[in-house]
Amino acid sequence: METDELMQVLHDKATRGEALSETENTQLAAWYEAQDECESDLLNKNAMQDSFAERRNQIQNTLGKFAVVHSKNLKIFAENETLRRENEVLRKKLGEKLSLKIV
Repeated sequence: METDELMQVLHDKATRGEALSETENTQLAAWYEAQDECESDLLNKNAMQDSFAERRNQIQNTLGKFAVVHSKNLKIFAENETLRRENEVLRKKLGEKLSLKIV
């Protein structure tokens, strides 16, 4: 009989209240501990995967926000360029008016 099957038989006996030998109790306790470790590993693995998924979502959200801010910055940059050109035109006109008054 395979070890896992034997341990399941011992577990069944123990849960039904049947007496186990000291060796069987020790083996069963070790098997329970191994089962707990396997379960814990699975839970930790799932928790890590959930954490990775959460981080991935946070990164996607941040990238989306970055794209919005970048778009706004490009619009502001374009508006600033327009204002710079308008200011340059006004400076030239002012310079021409001032030079006409001086003459």
